[in-house]
Amino acid sequence: GEDKDEEEEEEAKPKEKKDLRKPGFDLEEKRTVFVRNVPFDATAEDLKEALQKFGKVATVKLVADPKGLNNHRGSAFVKFVDADGAAAALAVEAEAEKKLKELSAVVRKSDKRELPAVEGFGISLKGRRLVLKPAVSTKEATELTQEKKPKKGVASQEKAKWKYLLTIGDISENSEKWERLSKSEQLQRKASAKERKWRIGNANFVIHPMRLSIRNLPTSVDVTKLRGAIVRHLCEEGVEAAKDKVRKKDKQMAVQKLIVKASLVRNPERREADGTRRSRGFGFMEFKDHDTALKVLDYLNDNPKVFGGSRRPIVQFAIEDKRKLRMQQELYQKHAHKLLNGKDPKSKEPLQDLKGGAAHTSAETGKQDEGKGGGKGEGKGDDKGKDGDAAVGRGDWHPWKRKKKQGESRGRRQREKRRQQKAAAAEKEKARAASRAQKAEVDARKKAEERLNKSLRPKSKNTIPDADASGKKGKRARQEWDIADDFELKAMEKFRR
Repeated sequence: GEDKDEEEEEEAKPKEKKDLRKPGFDLEEKRTVFVRNVPFDATAEDLKEALQKFGKVATVKLVADPKGLNNHRGSAFVKFVDADGAAAALAVEAEAEKKLKELSAVVRKSDKRELPAVEGFGISLKGRRLVLKPAVSTKEATELTQEKKPKKGVASQEKAKWKYLLTIGDISENSEKWERLSKSEQLQRKASAKERKWRIGNANFVIHPMRLSIRNLPTSVDVTKLRGAIVRHLCEEGVEAAKDKVRKKDKQMAVQKLIVKASLVRNPERREADGTRRSRGFGFMEFKDHDTALKVLDYLNDNPKVFGGSRRPIVQFAIEDKRKLRMQQELYQKHAHKLLNGKDPKSKEPLQDLKGGAAHTSAETGKQDEGKGGGKGEGKGDDKGKDGDAAVGRGDWHPWKRKKKQGESRGRRQREKRRQQKAAAAEKEKARAASRAQKAEVDARKKAEERLNKSLRPKSKNTIPDADASGKKGKRARQEWDIADDFELKAMEKFRR
């Protein structure tokens, strides 16, 4: 009896040691991967067979469904015998993710989306694409889950924080300034107030505290003149960035760095005498801090002396579409490696604009312009113009877009389409005219034949026409004893009386 007790104690010892191991004790070996999107009807053997090609699989543990509705939860931990097998499987998954991002829409999708099984894109099992991730500890998994969860109230708090900027730059209709505005400028301001009121009530729009919308600019003003006017004013104001500078050039250089981006929206179809695209009279400026943007707004808004002429610029804080911003940021993340020469796209190092020299970061590149013509790339990629305008808006250059070839602009395609439509309409009208002329000729020939036949028909000399089939009788010839006229009858009656 004592020997059996000793044997039982020896058998229990390793079990106790095994039970003392905590989850994730072997993570440092990097042999375990976490698999999601596993079909509910798949077994551990099916999963093992699907991953066997990357290396010998030691164990497959399916995560149990806590509700008991399915055989498992749709996820599993797969441990390879060697770390090379796990690395090979994760490399295939990374390549598949890269291909899917390039082919799929740029709008961000949730990690819980239904992932289709496409041949050549990752690992599939029973018609579903498996998603592989490196296994992490319980604590790290909890932190990752919490990071992905959107914090409630943050967006609304941020929106409420800058909501007072909505009316900055407006002019009251009862003020003297309003009377000095032209009718066109009054209509522009009324339409802008109505549009901004609608946008701010939409959850997809948010006020940008460092980006200004500048409208009603003279068409002769380009980005160089716009930047120059702002730089001169900020130097005179003595901003913090230029206080320690002595030389005028150094001050201007320091102030220039406060301007992140300046752009004008241009018409892709109308051009000036020198060949540059004509300005549409509005643009956008983005600054590094809110105070600088506020100073520029106070200076430019309703100030006709800045650029001369009678136009009074309309300057307000831009209202951005969050959906467009997210799309542009994801586009940048996808293509930034082509411009950063292998650097991390998420790094905060400024990217030098290849054309204008302006610095851009992942959050600053290519944001959607408010109002007409915002953010759609058209026109020639190399059509920068002679005035050095930053390439943004309709027909402008973005760092993630390839350089367009000559003849690929949207305006060129539209003009070519209109020419083809006019040519087709002219051909159709020509065909109709020929058809009408041919029909008129046939009608004229028929009428001529009818006249000829009528002239050749013999005329009858009988005073009494023959009785026709309709039974009508011809006129009887007058006899000698017949009274010729009512006059004779009346004379005879008078004579008798």
